[in-house]
Amino acid sequence: MQGLPIGPVGDIEPTAPSEGGSGGKACPQGDRVRRPFLFYLLALGVLCLDQASKLAVVSMLAPREPYPVIGGILDLTYVTNTGGAFSVLPWATSALAAVAGVVAIGLLLSGPRLAQAGRMVEAAAAMLLGGAVGNLVDRLRLGHVIDFIDLQVWPIFNVADIGITVGAILFIIAALRMPGAAPGPEQE
Repeated sequence: MQGLPIGPVGDIEPTAPSEGGSGGKACPQGDRVRRPFLFYLLALGVLCLDQASKLAVVSMLAPREPYPVIGGILDLTYVTNTGGAFSVLPWATSALAAVAGVVAIGLLLSGPRLAQAGRMVEAAAAMLLGGAVGNLVDRLRLGHVIDFIDLQVWPIFNVADIGITVGAILFIIAALRMPGAAPGPEQE
């Protein structure tokens, strides 16, 4: 087998097994592959859960007829929504679709690089991406979004809205946890 290079490849160095372990350093290339994969997997999971739940609702529920799940707390009520999350801006369907498209493209392109800011930021971006694309698919396909989770005291929403909301909350928490983000007792 002459001509085949044997030895270190790239920035992976061979190491001897360590005591009590299977040995060696972690593979830097493996992490570079795994992180974007997990980002896209979480985003795809939110998107698929959103779309599957909407298909189930449309096929099983009559529009605007509540189906009680937890009496007085949670109903499933199939409604359509031309507005944004939680039915805000009902007149802005086209603008909301455009904004969701721009956000989705931005997150698709930069999301995996957000892993450098930490797993919470990466998860937040993935959930935002999955939620934004979930509602965008509805807007492009139907001209409105399908909502169905009815908590009685809040506007009816869907799984994509949950992804967007949880993603935004995770971004805020991550920002507050960053060094220098908020003054501590010693800075006041």
